[in-house]
Amino acid sequence: MSEENQLERFYRLMYFSPRPEDEEKVCVAVLIKDGNQVFLEYDERFEKAKCIAADYSAESLKFILQTLRDKSEHQDDGSAALNLSFSPQFQLSAPRVLLQPANEQVREVLRHRFLLRVRPVRTSEKQKGIGRRIDRLLFEKIRIRPASMRRRVSFSELFGIDAQRSLPKDLIPKSVSRAVSFDNRVVLLDGVDLHAPSQQSLVDSIGRISHAFWQYQEARAFSKDLSSMRLTRAAILFDGEGDQLPDDLRWRRDYAYHELDKDSDITLGPGTSDSEENLREALQPVLADNL
Repeated sequence: MSEENQLERFYRLMYFSPRPEDEEKVCVAVLIKDGNQVFLEYDERFEKAKCIAADYSAESLKFILQTLRDKSEHQDDGSAALNLSFSPQFQLSAPRVLLQPANEQVREVLRHRFLLRVRPVRTSEKQKGIGRRIDRLLFEKIRIRPASMRRRVSFSELFGIDAQRSLPKDLIPKSVSRAVSFDNRVVLLDGVDLHAPSQQSLVDSIGRISHAFWQYQEARAFSKDLSSMRLTRAAILFDGEGDQLPDDLRWRRDYAYHELDKDSDITLGPGTSDSEENLREALQPVLADNL
């Protein structure tokens, strides 16, 4: 007896290879069997398939899968979809046990996990929230002059378009949340919220900040005009919990601190209240002329 015949409830992934000789494949459908029910789930936009087969007709792929869905969902074993395993462009994975009934919620989970592209969860409101927190630190705690601070500032806005043109493309820094500039000194500030809606969104935010800070340091070393500039890169971890950080956020704090500290001159956290005082103490000498 085959493995799948022994299973009451399972699912299989269907892979599509636009050019089998290239050995590239992408999951385009999930075949689900729950007792006498058979489902074939797929993303009608084929976002993943477009990544490796931009010139392949999405309508053709949709027609094939829709035909298979119509046939498979009227058969107890999904044999119409299984027959595709003989096509060089389609492959089916081994059966995987499904521990729960294949209701709409479970099928939605499988669609998101295997068929949809993963997008970083970073909303404009989340970024505005980080910026507002940094503003409060600068204006209420350190009391800098508002005219010295810039929001979402780019490299060219700080140092001019000619300075940017002198840099290799890969060294042009991305924008940072806040910058305080005066005389021959610049303080860059950015931060992350440990309560990010997902682990991936936190990792993406950390990577963006670390990369921007690294680019600024490399740009400063590359350009003679900028080499005499005093640059301070400050990364702030916001958690709102002080030292009593919940266990489920500890790894986030440890990872964020470890990664941001590599490319920052000042890394502050955890603890919003501690960060405010630490930031003031760390930046007081740097910002003394600006207070």
